[in-house]
Amino acid sequence: MPATVLFAVLDALITQAKAQLPDIVVSDGLAITQDPGSYLMVGIDDPESVTFADAAQSQQQWATLGDRQRDDNGAIHCVAESWNGDADPKTARDAVKATLDAVASMLGADPTLGGVPGLLWVGYGTSSRLSQVQTSDGAVARMVFQVGYRARIQTT
Repeated sequence: MPATVLFAVLDALITQAKAQLPDIVVSDGLAITQDPGSYLMVGIDDPESVTFADAAQSQQQWATLGDRQRDDNGAIHCVAESWNGDADPKTARDAVKATLDAVASMLGADPTLGGVPGLLWVGYGTSSRLSQVQTSDGAVARMVFQVGYRARIQTT
């Protein structure tokens, strides 16, 4: 019996995204690169942080009488980012939107992420926040968002 399915959901999300989103650089945590492109960083809430970043969160409660099942509800923090190397913020925003749409489609097509034990569903977007900046290196758009999940854990 796992204490939580959070770790399995995080691992499956990274694996599925790497396999199904070939035009997007998918990283486990912070993507360390100096190259323009589209990125999906899984398990990070603040790519500007110089210390620990929040990767995920979960809460549990008893699901039934008799203490035999627990509901495990959580969220994986993610960042979609696009840096296009030119001065067009709309192009960067559109690339971030394309990444988000691809993630939402991937999760909608397989809401159990390939059969994570106990996972009832996973879905895009429990919360999100769009940021953008224009620098001498080009336009950057970034969406910090969460992938939510719900699982049922058998305790006996």
